[in-house]
Amino acid sequence: ECSVIHVRRGDVVLHGDKSRRYYAIEDYVKLLPDEVLQTHNILLLTDDANAIEEARDFYPRLRWKYLDRPRHRGWKGGWENQIPSQNPAQEVITILATFQWVQQCTHLVHSESSFANMLWDHMTLASRRRLPVRQIFQHRVDQRLPRKEMFSANNTQSASQLKKRLRTMRRRGGYSRVGTRQQRGSTVDHANKTADSSIFKFE
Repeated sequence: ECSVIHVRRGDVVLHGDKSRRYYAIEDYVKLLPDEVLQTHNILLLTDDANAIEEARDFYPRLRWKYLDRPRHRGWKGGWENQIPSQNPAQEVITILATFQWVQQCTHLVHSESSFANMLWDHMTLASRRRLPVRQIFQHRVDQRLPRKEMFSANNTQSASQLKKRLRTMRRRGGYSRVGTRQQRGSTVDHANKTADSSIFKFE
């Protein structure tokens, strides 16, 4: 079993009054039921290298899976550089593989994102093709936000606000709800890029 967390960051804070918010990994994780966190592989889809480190640091006992690919850190790539690998063909292959990948999953957690909507469409179609039809679940971290707050100049500060929040959390040394010694599952050796590791390569 698997669930998907899609973390869209990158240039979303650089669009003035149309900027979107950076959310912490914690905001996504807390929307998944405990049973899912204890038993599912969690596919982390993100354009931010910081999000990978954040997930591993704060939730080391979750079964994270993610693609081994170049990523910018936060907004450092700017809005004009959307291909950190400098390899458009590779990026297309990665996107197509991701659409296939998520069809195996039953939960999707995300914020406002056209790509996340496409992920949901692929999951929905896949679930309908199965007999019996498999139930799937969608969770939005910005579900309760009015649209005027979802797209706002105030969100341009959310990257620095997130950085401050994570610094405070690290200082306190606390993990939220999961990631404790009692959490089932084992910590992955991220240096071991074998077929059993949490990193998938597309060559």
